[in-house]
Amino acid sequence: MDIYDIVQTLPANLEANALARFDDLETQGRLYYGAPQHRVVKHDSFTAGNPQLDKDSPARSQPGGPFANPDPAFVVAQNVGPSHYLTLNKYCVQRPMYLLPTINYKPQTEGLDATDLAAAWALIKAFDTPHMVFCNCGVEAGSSQGHKHLQVLPIQRPEGFKFFTDDAGISYNAPMTLPNAPHKHFIISLPHDPSLALLQNKFTQLMEMTYSALEGLSTTLSYNLIIIREWMMVAPRTHRDRDGIATNALGTIGMMCVKDDEEMQGCIRLGMTEPLKYLGMPASSQPV
Repeated sequence: MDIYDIVQTLPANLEANALARFDDLETQGRLYYGAPQHRVVKHDSFTAGNPQLDKDSPARSQPGGPFANPDPAFVVAQNVGPSHYLTLNKYCVQRPMYLLPTINYKPQTEGLDATDLAAAWALIKAFDTPHMVFCNCGVEAGSSQGHKHLQVLPIQRPEGFKFFTDDAGISYNAPMTLPNAPHKHFIISLPHDPSLALLQNKFTQLMEMTYSALEGLSTTLSYNLIIIREWMMVAPRTHRDRDGIATNALGTIGMMCVKDDEEMQGCIRLGMTEPLKYLGMPASSQPV
């Protein structure tokens, strides 16, 4: 099934209906959303405060958890292609946030395949407003569950905030590392309406760079992936947290979520850009 076929099988008015479902579940107290207070800091940032399974939990390597028997009230698309479904996230910092798990159990440490990329791009095409898809692949990348899943959320930028990728002149022909970020990452631009084969090719190029960056390190393969309409990016990861402060894929583009001011002050104390070098890799050198 190609991307076009997946889009055609998605429910009509998916975004509007999902948002109405989100609001209804929040009203019932079954979904938790607190409108965030935005603070723009002139540094690259990172994400913290997500509930996570313990790094060595057996639940990471066996079926079970919240994706095995999803609550039907939260499921907004029973099939996104042959292998995935779309459900609302129960704990949200944006309105709404989605989870895109595999229907059958696969480990989150397993690399993304064609069905993952096809489902991700089908949703990007199907939503009326710009959305991003991201994946925390591996324990060190900030994965919260052992069941393979991607996450989807609308692109919302508070006043004064820009991705470091904005206006960066991203290459289409080969992956590159942008000079204005402190951490190693590989990014490549995408055409307006890519085929699945092209998405696979771009992802393979990014992963080859990631494998090379992590070669010889005593760490399991972990990385963060982000896809938006304009580009695809992979950031290699070497550590799950620093002094209890963790990040997932959103942190690699400067989107930080903290639960309170104390956690925010902890981020500032660590130096803002320094954790990204430690949690991943410095842009131009080996891990710290």
